[in-house]
Amino acid sequence: MARAGLFLAAFATTCVAQSDVQPGKEVALELLETLITKQGGDWALPCDHLRVPHLRNKGKKSGSDWCKRHKHDGFMDALEETWAGEENRVNMSDKVPAEVLSWGTAGNAPFPWEFPEKRLNSYFKMTFYNIKACMSSYGYSLQLSKFDLFHGHAFSFVRNNETDFGIVYHAKEYPEDLTWDRPGSGFNTSDPSYPVRNIVWLASQSRPYIIKGVDTPGIERLFFPDWLKLGEEDWMDEYYYQVKQANTLETEHFIANGARLGGLNYFNRKSVANLTGEHHPHDILYFV
Repeated sequence: MARAGLFLAAFATTCVAQSDVQPGKEVALELLETLITKQGGDWALPCDHLRVPHLRNKGKKSGSDWCKRHKHDGFMDALEETWAGEENRVNMSDKVPAEVLSWGTAGNAPFPWEFPEKRLNSYFKMTFYNIKACMSSYGYSLQLSKFDLFHGHAFSFVRNNETDFGIVYHAKEYPEDLTWDRPGSGFNTSDPSYPVRNIVWLASQSRPYIIKGVDTPGIERLFFPDWLKLGEEDWMDEYYYQVKQANTLETEHFIANGARLGGLNYFNRKSVANLTGEHHPHDILYFV
């Protein structure tokens, strides 16, 4: 997925994890548990619940016997089959303009896809608008644009012997003071909304949570790779402060507790027109 151009990923292969630092994987689990049981506690701001779409729940009765629990089971079943199981994915290669695909994936996606259930695709579009409204309700600014919020990274994890799904959304993606290859955003890391640029959505809760920033006690480790530690090497200290300034929740810590499920990208009609230089009749959501 697209990210700010400062990161020096090549250095990661030269370092090892530090034994005296709590692994990010463990901190990620603590955060997920806190989101579920305490609505974020001191670490996050809860957003409104999203209405779960009506989907057929295999093995359960429908019609007059349909209940909220069965409805949610159908939702989770669909995610399990198509997202985690990779069944029935609908290829969108002929629907996503090359410029839109390239911006969202840096050209690394084998093919873009969507769920066969239109209601599910609409649901995930709504997550972006839900997050935008949630940010506004807390006094923060966010735009659905190619520079701000347009993508998320999906993962699965197991809790109480049941599979759950999550997405880490990154807003304020291209601040002017960190981005060298995609200028023009009009904001930088001093923006009042930049510290809360990370959002985590959970399927079991059907709601996003705005995660507080890198200086929040208890979750600092989630913003750094495990191998990165102050006081080891001069270049590592310099990189540490670059990563801290970027304030990016590391998706790998969440993936380490389950599986990598790719990502999703959403571009409204204005963003599509901006990327392609042409009017487009529809907004575009695609998974990779």
